[in-house]
Amino acid sequence: PAGSFLTPADSALAVGDVYSVSLVATLPIIVAIVAFIFLRQSSAGTRAVLWRCTVVGLLAIYAGRFVPWQWMAWVLPGLLARPLVSLGTIQLDVPPGLVGSGEVVSPDSSPVRGLLFLYWGGVALVLLRTMVARLRLVAAGRRAVTLAEPLWRARLRKAGDATSVPTETVRLLASPHVSVPVTWGAWRPVIRLPNAALRWPADHVQAVLRHELAHVRARDAAMRLAARIACALFWFHPGVWWL
Repeated sequence: PAGSFLTPADSALAVGDVYSVSLVATLPIIVAIVAFIFLRQSSAGTRAVLWRCTVVGLLAIYAGRFVPWQWMAWVLPGLLARPLVSLGTIQLDVPPGLVGSGEVVSPDSSPVRGLLFLYWGGVALVLLRTMVARLRLVAAGRRAVTLAEPLWRARLRKAGDATSVPTETVRLLASPHVSVPVTWGAWRPVIRLPNAALRWPADHVQAVLRHELAHVRARDAAMRLAARIACALFWFHPGVWWL
């Protein structure tokens, strides 16, 4: 109806886009599975590059739905494209002036709208869990003690020199609420150590700091966030969750 928030054509177009993107997204996941089989004896770093490339590929495919060029039509087989033809009938909005006395019957689009709301509800649920986890990390960081003493800054700087990671923006915390070191933050990294680290030998502290700074150098926090976004956008796709 005129003035409605979401017309049948909008709903059908959005559901069709999600359907197309999901089918195309299966291709890099299959490639990743095959590559994983052949690289299962390789180093963890090699496998990490494989996962990162696949996650970036999934996000690029999803972003590709906003490109004006209809490139997906060249990828999808005819059999898999049939549901898109069915959705195309719902996309035909009839102008009000052409509607006669019962001559034109518009298709029922309520199932399509339901699918669209179900999809975005799943996206919101996955992102909500991610946001809650992030807020818990921030709250835990506020309760932790900042290790800003010259000794600890010198230890962190020494570990940064060994791993080629600038440590000026890295926060070093100590907390009784963790039993192992934890690192998060894509742009302003935070390393949280257990309180027991205050009594660790110097060489043990250096080994731990270098390990955590290796996560910072590899941008693991940013890649994990990208993976969570991919899981949110493709929450119904079991291959994405496996990845």
